[in-house]
Amino acid sequence: MNLLQTLSAPIGRTLLALIFFASGVHKVFSYAGTQGYMEAFNISGSLLPLVIIIEVLAGGLLLLVSHGAGAYALDNRLKSETM
Repeated sequence: MNLLQTLSAPIGRTLLALIFFASGVHKVFSYAGTQGYMEAFNISGSLLPLVIIIEVLAGGLLLLVSHGAGAYALDNRLKSETM
């Protein structure tokens, strides 16, 4: 594997996680606007803290922390098929 192939997955995951973090931070700093937008679609604005937590933790943090989990699962699946 060359250097580009080695670095592309971690860099891509980091940039994708950054999208989730930036969106979550934007929701925090424009709380009233986001809450109004949610309520315009008949979704309770009191759910916004939960939405922010899920977006940042599940979206951003898990992308960074679970690096290699997909490769591990694929590797185990391939091993079980060859046996």
